[in-house]
Parts: sequence; C-alpha cells; structure tokens
Amino acid sequence: YEVMNEKLGYDIKIRIRREIERRVIIPFENNPTYFGFGGGERSNWVATQTYGTGLAYLYVFPERLELVKARLFNSLDAYFSGISDDGYCTEGHGYWSAGFNSVSSFLDSYVDKTKEDITNITKSEKILKSVAFGHSSILKYGYGIPFSDHQDTVEQKITKSVGHTLIKRVFGDAYKMYSAYDESDLFTRNE
Repeated sequence: YEVMNEKLGYDIKIRIRREIERRVIIPFENNPTYFGFGGGERSNWVATQTYGTGLAYLYVFPERLELVKARLFNSLDAYFSGISDDGYCTEGHGYWSAGFNSVSSFLDSYVDKTKEDITNITKSEKILKSVAFGHSSILKYGYGIPFSDHQDTVEQKITKSVGHTLIKRVFGDAYKMYSAYDESDLFTRNE
C-alpha cells in the first residue's frame, strides 16, 4: 500500500484499506486482548504480532495511531519483560531474531513517520544487552543452536537480512559487532 500508493487504482486502495480495517484495525481497537495481549503477558509472539499491527497504523491508518499508541508501546514492555536483565532470550536466536526484527521494523518506521525521539527506548541498558544477545548466540559460520521449536540450526544470514539492517539502523553502535562478520573462518565465538 505504501510503496505502490501512486500506482494503485482508487478502487484497489479503498479495498486494501477496508480489508485491513476490517481484519486488523477494528478488532485491535475493540478487543483489549487481541493477539492475546491483555497487558501482562510476556510473549514474544504477542509483541511481534502487535508490531505488525503498528505498521498497519503507521502506513495505512496514521490518523488513528494516537488511539493505540500507548498500547503499542506497552507491548514493547511486554516483549522485553520476557527477556532477562542481561538480555538473554530463553527462546533462542531464532525467536529473538523474529521478535527483535519486528520491534526494530516498527521503531524505525515510527521514527520515520512521527519524527519522535525514542532514544529512551533504544538506549535502554536491557535492550542494548538484548542486541548483544543476538550477536553472542550465533556460533561459527553463522549457525545457532535451537532453544525451542524454532529452527536455529539453519544458517543465519545475519549480515544480509532486512532485519539486520533495521536493527543496525535503530540501535546503531550497539550493533556494530555484526559489521565484522564476513562469513569467513575467522569468525569464532568464545566458549
């Protein structure tokens, strides 16, 4: 919708808006536990789904963002409450990556659209430690060990993904350690 906006016909744009409103926006606004998020859950899944919804507000329904802004940022608290104080994600790199990519995508788009300063979030000690977890949980050759049902054993293309780019853009220097990874034998993890 955002990328193709000028190239889309009026009827298509109306249909997209109606479908997103009917399937995502209205249920999210009218159901406090939409995606299971009631305010107290510490769920990676709930938080990441909420950020997909946040992107729909930013790009398709920006005029309604203020109605749910507090709820979107409460979801961030819920997501990070499921991560230990040292940044450790018990769900492993795969789920950490899915969650952090969603969070980074939303925060990057949020700043781009609203021009608001969110350094209080991106410079928080716990969040920066979680950024470091994403690096330290990758083994030599870009492989990870699964902690849960996520298939971390497949090679992680950590330096080539959209998620990597967004995390680096949002969290800056805290993520610079990934820049050194060139997929060579020189990239080794400490024991």
